[in-house]
Amino acid sequence: MAAKQALDLFVYSLPWTACKEVLVKHFAKFGTVVDAHVVYDWSTGLSKGYGFVTMESFDSMKKAMAYKYHTLDGREVKIKMSTPNPTPSEDQGLPVVGVSSRTDSPDESIN
Repeated sequence: MAAKQALDLFVYSLPWTACKEVLVKHFAKFGTVVDAHVVYDWSTGLSKGYGFVTMESFDSMKKAMAYKYHTLDGREVKIKMSTPNPTPSEDQGLPVVGVSSRTDSPDESIN
């Protein structure tokens, strides 16, 4: 099975007042928006300045990428293709930090 191509855009330099509706309204100019979300600072309730938009088709995403200037709430924002986080494979071990490799019991180490 071929890997599904990511259709997510990473949107950054967002104004603090940015919300999902603003992203959807702007990116709908380029095609159908499947999902959009802004990342918030939970302590202030304000945008952290970035978010993600998922487009329905690769063509829609290319149209958005080709558009030279994106302005939301009076601020120029930047976009780029979002890259998925790598997932560790089954044979790739995760490092264990803070665990001693010693196999002797505490009683054996006392002189």
